[in-house]
Amino acid sequence: MKKTLVIAATVAMAACVVALAQSEVLSQNAVGYVKKTVPAAGKFAIVVHSLDSMDGGAIKFTNTSIAAELPIGSKVYFWNVNAWDPGSLGTDKSGNRVWSGSAPTKTLVDGEAFFLQTANTQLVDVVVTIAGEVPADGSIGRSITGSNYFTSAGNPYPVSAVFTNTSLASNMPIGSTVYFWKTNFWDPGSLGTDKSGNRVWSGSAPGKTLEPGEGFFIKNPSNALTWTVDKPYTWP
Repeated sequence: MKKTLVIAATVAMAACVVALAQSEVLSQNAVGYVKKTVPAAGKFAIVVHSLDSMDGGAIKFTNTSIAAELPIGSKVYFWNVNAWDPGSLGTDKSGNRVWSGSAPTKTLVDGEAFFLQTANTQLVDVVVTIAGEVPADGSIGRSITGSNYFTSAGNPYPVSAVFTNTSLASNMPIGSTVYFWKTNFWDPGSLGTDKSGNRVWSGSAPGKTLEPGEGFFIKNPSNALTWTVDKPYTWP
């Protein structure tokens, strides 16, 4: 729905394990993974696929380890400017796992966050894996929609980052709002000015650390822009 978020999502603590070499012998590529927890009983997690595909091509959702590890009855929600594009996991007549809705044709873009939901009958939390090659690009960009629309976003690199230290926080226009999910409610932060006219983030934004693979939403009241993230490590 236009300019309105109507879905709740739960972000669990993430554990990022990146297979970076600890010796002096380094390969050209590094393989890594990020573990994310999707709570039981129909609750949500918001994630971003912060690793590249192993073949260097586009990341098709149904080819990800996330899609493979979610149990039957799970759902995925992709944000499309002002509407949700949902997908569901069920079975065909032969009992094979089948994704339907938007999932089979969805290709993830860098820095795009999306929601995962377990079935209402799911009794235990589900741990899924974001797996792939550690991004080697010197920088990665994520388009941020303007005109008070929402954009689903996340750090495209598999590292922790303090939100207010990001170039996104530095370059968003006054009046912007960011939304983090905290247990069972949205925890927003806003960008305004202090008495001296300095830019100041308030609410949940100051001190907020984005964990590896954690997504969020941001609302931009002005023109569209691109969030460019520089690679935060030297290898690969």
